[in-house]
Amino acid sequence: MDIKFYHSIFDWMKTCQKYFDQDEPLFQLLITNGSYLMEHHEEKAFFGIGTSHLNIQIIFMYRPPYNLVVHPFKDICENDMMMFAKSIFSKEPQIPGINAPEMFAKSFSECFSHISRRNYTPHLQMDIMVIKSLKPVILPIVTCRLAQQSDLSFMNQWTIEFSEEALHETPDLSTVNEKNLERIAKKQCYLILDEQNNPRAMGLLTRPMKKGIAMTLVYTEKKSRGLGFGIAVAHYLSKIAFEMGYHYVSLYVDKSNPISNRVYRKVGFNVIMDQSDYRFSWFYWQFNHSDV
Repeated sequence: MDIKFYHSIFDWMKTCQKYFDQDEPLFQLLITNGSYLMEHHEEKAFFGIGTSHLNIQIIFMYRPPYNLVVHPFKDICENDMMMFAKSIFSKEPQIPGINAPEMFAKSFSECFSHISRRNYTPHLQMDIMVIKSLKPVILPIVTCRLAQQSDLSFMNQWTIEFSEEALHETPDLSTVNEKNLERIAKKQCYLILDEQNNPRAMGLLTRPMKKGIAMTLVYTEKKSRGLGFGIAVAHYLSKIAFEMGYHYVSLYVDKSNPISNRVYRKVGFNVIMDQSDYRFSWFYWQFNHSDV
């Protein structure tokens, strides 16, 4: 497999566009990061493809501080994987991790760990789910509205709890507050309110693309779980997205939470691909690259 790095993000996007258009939900991280880099230059970002006999085998991108993102079109043999890992290491030995389908992510992590002397750990195992039409479901009596700055008193805590439960990370409160202010300004965040107008759950519509949009940060406060508010978030946000003209809504779901997965299936979501997040330790040996 031949690895090609592009100097121009515009050339890379042009090369990949037909694949992005064919299966947009599968490429949403690559599309979103590529679109960002078309407007914002980042010195350490890189992007490229891997080809064999002129056929594209993989598409990849690294945009710091996030993980390397890779979409493979077929299984990659061990020799090609080692070659790819060496190419990435030569570009940036301190990538934090990789997002890719499980088999690819694990194989790459093994090769990259061998080269970099950095340990790896599986951080998240997820499914990418998509909904194109709503199924009839029984919902509690609720209303749905956009979040406001006055909601930050509970939104910030909910966001931290979501990160701890779903992402296994504890973000800084000031960072969370800043992000939520931005989400409110962009009209991305929605709240589910009960009959007494009390907020019970929330969710985001973000990463808009040509045909679809992503749902994320779906969270029900702890004391309100099991009462249908999670289903209400998935239903109402999907309905809003369809009314906006989008053809589908995508969602990343943690495989370790089967209850959430069943909730999304009830509304109409289906799994289209698995996706894993592997992380590398920050320490690596400073050795001569000729040893690689």
